[in-house]
Amino acid sequence: MIKDKLVKREILRFLQKNPETSIKKIAEYVGKSEKSIRRKIAQIDDLLVENKLGRIDTKPGRGILFVLYPNKQNQLLKHFSDFSIPEGISQNDEWTLICLLLERASNHFITQVELAEKLYVSIPTFRKLMSHVKEWFADHHIMIQTIPGKGLTLVGDEYSKRVAIRDAILLQEDEKQTVVLQRFARGISVEEISEIIRKAESDWKIKFSNTSFIKIRIMLILSIGRFSYASDMPTIDDFEREYTNEYSFVETLYRGLEKRGFGTFNEVDKRILTAEILVSNKLRWKDSAALTNLKNQYDNDLLEFVHTIISSISEILQQPLTEDKILEEELTNHLRSAIFRMKYGHKNSSELTRDLKKLYGRVFLSVWSTSQLFEDYYNVQLTEDEIAYIVLYIEAAILRNQSQVDAYLVTDRGRSQSLFATEYIKKNIPEIKEIHIIREEEIDSTRKDVLYLTMVPVDSVTAVPISYLPSNKDLVNIRTALSRWGIVPGSISIFSDASKPLLDPRLIFVNQTYTNKEEVVTFLSNQLESLGFVSPNFYLTVWKREQKTTTCIGHHTAIPHGSMTEVFEPKVAIMVLKEPILWYEDEMVDTVFLLATRMQTPIEIRQNKHFYRELTDFTENDSLMAAFKTKKNALAAFNYLFLKINEVEKNENRTFERI
Repeated sequence: MIKDKLVKREILRFLQKNPETSIKKIAEYVGKSEKSIRRKIAQIDDLLVENKLGRIDTKPGRGILFVLYPNKQNQLLKHFSDFSIPEGISQNDEWTLICLLLERASNHFITQVELAEKLYVSIPTFRKLMSHVKEWFADHHIMIQTIPGKGLTLVGDEYSKRVAIRDAILLQEDEKQTVVLQRFARGISVEEISEIIRKAESDWKIKFSNTSFIKIRIMLILSIGRFSYASDMPTIDDFEREYTNEYSFVETLYRGLEKRGFGTFNEVDKRILTAEILVSNKLRWKDSAALTNLKNQYDNDLLEFVHTIISSISEILQQPLTEDKILEEELTNHLRSAIFRMKYGHKNSSELTRDLKKLYGRVFLSVWSTSQLFEDYYNVQLTEDEIAYIVLYIEAAILRNQSQVDAYLVTDRGRSQSLFATEYIKKNIPEIKEIHIIREEEIDSTRKDVLYLTMVPVDSVTAVPISYLPSNKDLVNIRTALSRWGIVPGSISIFSDASKPLLDPRLIFVNQTYTNKEEVVTFLSNQLESLGFVSPNFYLTVWKREQKTTTCIGHHTAIPHGSMTEVFEPKVAIMVLKEPILWYEDEMVDTVFLLATRMQTPIEIRQNKHFYRELTDFTENDSLMAAFKTKKNALAAFNYLFLKINEVEKNENRTFERI
């Protein structure tokens, strides 16, 4: 309710300054979707007409026109004052009382008489004001405590107080907000903090709406001005946000503060601002200041959203995707960062997107059809590039589903032992969809399209003998049998799903003709920067390391890397050269993996370990590397890196190489 009123206040303020405008311009100013703005414009128009204050006319092809009737300005301000402040808080005295209470330190008391004198009101009037103010503070999880002989004080954690301060500041006109903010953070330059945010926006290639920018600035300034109260912050050890782009962006902001000499900040400050960004400009807003509610709200909504879009795409394509847990997990992890990019990043269309439209037109259209869901849930426009990535996940799920087969377990054992065997095999070979338990006499030995897993001797060309308690050797035999059907179940890919977030088709370049490593490093660093994954200083840190030591790891492969502090979102850029180039002394290189990775959180550390292990296996396998270098375009190369490779063949290749 409060948030809805604040949005309408922003719309009305914009209309007063720009009577003839468009829905798009209002949406950009407020930071809401055009659909949401149209709905709120209609509500404001109804109130204007009902109270005979004015109207909002729609001009086809031109936009909208705000008409305020003569001599109605004062009535408009009075009527719409409810949009400026929460319910029950409609007078300046009440707003001043809120600020007076928020300014006081924890456990610092003030009497009713002192507050009434500051407000220049009588005690009876003060008590009426206090009844309204108590409701406002209760909405922010703050209680006004009265202790006889001492007076009044606020009881609540520091996070709730900061949110209350932020909301109180936002109730003022734009030109007054800076002055009010100084009451809570004296001596801090608002413009200097704005510069830090703009610098981070520029480095990340993103742009916040005006409303989001102001909120971020207020919370940053409060983390400086109220640093001494940080010990009163709530405990949020279980608030895992380190893997989101939002958290990485917040780290950039606080590094900017630290470089300007504002000190070192509490980890809780960073996580709180991350939560604020995660739920900013989100239509499904709940009026709650509790930090845990923000966490649960985002996680639950994201999972609900993923289920919704998978269900929609599944119905359109007539594909059974809703039970695919791998797709659900992959898409959830992808959207954590994708929503941030769509909300604040620049829109563009790449060659990859155009290729995918041609190759997977039907899937592309099905994903595009969910664009309204993205707008309704997260107030973002689904870009073509993001559609392309979702298409890859959907197409992989379709292929995974098409590869599934049924099998029959022929056994003379009891049900418990048979059930254990079937579940063990299905868990380790997910492409086997179902295993039916049968007896020997039920076998149809004439069929050649049925896979029999046999615990007893069976006369069938499709029979695979297995142990009563299946072993790894049994799994290999089953995989080998299924590979003869053109299915490679239970195989491993060159890079696993754990490494997938690090790789991006836009950062793979094949058949390149550069002649020295400086050109290669410069090009790849620029590509990472242009997509907002690293800062402009990233290249300098890469080249500085290259001057000191070699990054060639043999097998004609180099893995240069830059400083983690210059990485916004971990990524790996790859280049395959037509001809080898001299990398260091007598080392020749034709494949380069430029690593823009970080190891600042447990999740990032685990991800890096997975990637390095898989990269090592890949680069040491000459046959896999040779096949990779033959790919003609980025999409083919990307798909190859996640192509399922039969585990037996992979092991045989390694054995042959060692011999």
